[in-house]
Amino acid sequence: MLLKEYEGKKILQEYGVKIPKGDIATQPYQATKIAQEITGEVVLKAQVLAGGRGLAGGIIFAKNDDEVRKAAKRLFDTKIKGLKVKEILVEEKLKIHKEFYVSIMLDRTKKRPVLMGTTEGGVNIEKLGKKSPELISQIPINSLIGVYNYHGYDLFRQFDLPHELRSKITNIISKLYKIFIDKEAFLVEINPLIITDKSTVIAGDCKIIIDPEASYIKKGSSLRYIPLQGDIGILANGAGLTMATMDVVKEYGGKPANFLEVGGEFYKKAGESLEYLLEKRKDLSGLLVNLFGAYARTDIIIRQVVDVLKKKKINIPVSFRIHGTGEEKARDIVKNELNLEPHLSLEDATRELLESVKERQIV
Repeated sequence: MLLKEYEGKKILQEYGVKIPKGDIATQPYQATKIAQEITGEVVLKAQVLAGGRGLAGGIIFAKNDDEVRKAAKRLFDTKIKGLKVKEILVEEKLKIHKEFYVSIMLDRTKKRPVLMGTTEGGVNIEKLGKKSPELISQIPINSLIGVYNYHGYDLFRQFDLPHELRSKITNIISKLYKIFIDKEAFLVEINPLIITDKSTVIAGDCKIIIDPEASYIKKGSSLRYIPLQGDIGILANGAGLTMATMDVVKEYGGKPANFLEVGGEFYKKAGESLEYLLEKRKDLSGLLVNLFGAYARTDIIIRQVVDVLKKKKINIPVSFRIHGTGEEKARDIVKNELNLEPHLSLEDATRELLESVKERQIV
């Protein structure tokens, strides 16, 4: 599961890796507001799960409010490799002294993590590997031992870097390995790892790919859950439907609090999944339940969801979109027991929820 740049950077920041000042915008006016808070020149970066954003026009620098506004509008009207831009990361423009590449990835052939690094940061690592493999340093990692300081020093030994700089990069590498292990990742990459003109080390861009079957997501074998930074709880059946639900919430100005899907054979675990979410995230402002049933019966899922909501006595807005197998019975349960009217359209359900959340916040 590939994370968007800003999602990966949030994880880096949680583990103590410095990232540029910035935030996510879903509307042009938000981009301008973020830029004003940063002050100075900024960079606007389209957040899509596709490579080559720069060449596709997905990265734009701006010096003032007018340029930010125009750049944001252009990005929101752009498609990057067929993907519509719905989020823009607005960040401070860094004064770059040097760029590096560092990563820890799972080598499936060797069945172990491999630490990689080069002083040629900011370039396509695959192309560099074919053109100048001698510029890339690789160190296999024994999973039983893990990463120690000497790994970081050895990685850049051939490049004759100053001791202080190697020490700073080594510290970053230790944090990347912890993320790699904790998140059960396939890849944790910073490219470029920027050394500023003030010798500060900052993650300019990153890529994190986690195992969708990771234990911290599944929590044994009963949950498919990933925590996020927002406040709108989401429960849907199917990974694709859950991702689409998250996108619609963002498009309407909300911020998803989680990825939680109960598709396939997991649909009988909907109650357990929702209980886990409500226990872990007591700060939710609202809950969106999006069901499109085929194999997974919506009436069985809704029966569990309603039982949990009544037991927990949840005092936040809840909105339902229900369609598919068992929908008639499912809709009756929601109407009769929660006095709510389910929607057939995800957009309508999302709009209603976010409006209710906003009204409560105003009050």
